[in-house]
Amino acid sequence: MKYVISIFIFVLFASSVFAQFPLVWDDSTYLALRYEGELQVPQSTIDRIEAERALITNAFPVVSHIWVFREWDPGVAECGLTEEAWADFNAGGLQELRNIAAQHQCFFWNPSSSLNSLEIRSMLPLNSERLAELFAGVEGVRYCYAYKSLCCDGPTIEVLDLGLTSRYLYRYAWGDCLMGCQASHYWQFLVSGGEVSLEAEWGVVSDETQSWGSVKALFR
Repeated sequence: MKYVISIFIFVLFASSVFAQFPLVWDDSTYLALRYEGELQVPQSTIDRIEAERALITNAFPVVSHIWVFREWDPGVAECGLTEEAWADFNAGGLQELRNIAAQHQCFFWNPSSSLNSLEIRSMLPLNSERLAELFAGVEGVRYCYAYKSLCCDGPTIEVLDLGLTSRYLYRYAWGDCLMGCQASHYWQFLVSGGEVSLEAEWGVVSDETQSWGSVKALFR
């Protein structure tokens, strides 16, 4: 019985902690932020990418199992402080850092006294590279960079153009992706007037580009 009570208490604690985190931003949000390169992007850009990705997968089901390999999580930066700044921060100071955090609806998470570092997480979908640059300019911050969400390599999607027409590059990759994938296959799509066309296709050809097989499970 005591184990059941302990598990119940842990679940309540975990729920209260993780309630602080924002929702996991979808792939279209990440793609929009990455393409525009700005701190924030209009919701209309995200909606456009989401709709066009749906058009592509409906027209070409062969790429429906390709997802976005993220280099960073939106709205998350990791910063390291000097000894003096760390002491100041823990005493409630380092006001410039706190002001930037408040302006962008950020909270501090997972502080490490051994490394004098902490994560800064925003409740908004922000470009983490631009967010890190804001904090990196604060006096007493030794470094600050976009928090890397994944290692290695894998299949991914890239937005090439969002003008009057749109272009997307889909990449399927396989073969020891923990060390850098050994093979890749690419599809480049053009979206115009609600229609999708395959502009180019290249790369290694194998059964995986047709049937996918069990290899895709390696990347999930």
